[in-house]
Amino acid sequence: MDLKGKKVTHAKFGAGKIVRVLGNTVEIAFQGSIRSFLYPDSFEKFVKLEDPADRESMDELLKLSNVKEVEQKQLQLRRIQADAYAKKMRKRSNSQAVFALNETTPEHIWQDGFLFTGNNLSGKSKGQPRIPKNMNINSACLLTAKGTDEPESERTIVGICMVKEDFIGIHCTDGLLPVHPKYFIHWNEEQEKLLFWNYFPVSARLERWGNSDMKYVPIAIIKQILEDMVSLTSGEEQGEKVQDFYYYFCEMNI
Repeated sequence: MDLKGKKVTHAKFGAGKIVRVLGNTVEIAFQGSIRSFLYPDSFEKFVKLEDPADRESMDELLKLSNVKEVEQKQLQLRRIQADAYAKKMRKRSNSQAVFALNETTPEHIWQDGFLFTGNNLSGKSKGQPRIPKNMNINSACLLTAKGTDEPESERTIVGICMVKEDFIGIHCTDGLLPVHPKYFIHWNEEQEKLLFWNYFPVSARLERWGNSDMKYVPIAIIKQILEDMVSLTSGEEQGEKVQDFYYYFCEMNI
């Protein structure tokens, strides 16, 4: 909306003309002086555009601005609550998650921005989304897959991501884990194959995954996987991104 040169009336200073709008400031020339006001806030109470069509456009802009302000305050509140919860929380050893995907390419997850925990398979909440109570802002989500005819021992790591920084697991009643927009890695077929169960002692390895979409794993397992990824991508284009992920994970968990 181009306001330069538009005629206005101020509740105190009377008639004036807009000189320019710069960021969140509007400069208005009155008789003998130029004054600055908050933009667009001042048009809500003190400044009135002379042209009815301009006033209508400004009303729409103010509505949009108010909505954005409310959304920003809500986001800030969620982050404050998440930070407070994080300080109180006990970092559970099994606060990380591993998912069994039906395909080896997780691009759709990065595009959709969510991972689904799956539904409860038994109990009073059978059929309802599984609430990830062990997870928090420090949680990583490891993505794995295997061929239909392959044994469970061939389950391969195909990616990893962090949850968003304001995530609180007990509040995730829809089972949708928000993927962090920065900290995600696609471990593609061109890179060295990382077998998931090789990170566990033989006695802890499963012969079949089971029916759940998600399982919990210890922090130490994810840390070891990330260290291997850092080592394998050293000097490569993806190396810096993997290293940034590793540092962020350690900052959140160790």
